[in-house]
Amino acid sequence: MHQSSSGHIQVKFLLDASRHWCEACDLGHSERRAYFGETDELLKEKVKLP
Repeated sequence: MHQSSSGHIQVKFLLDASRHWCEACDLGHSERRAYFGETDELLKEKVKLP
């Protein structure tokens, strides 16, 4: 049985989507936390912009 995953999306897609229909996104999705052990600290590092 195949399950879809809403926890995998690229930043490039979100940037493009924000121009058309996306106003918000869920960072730190529960699927990513459960399956990949992502924590608040790891998420903070991932979203830092250069």
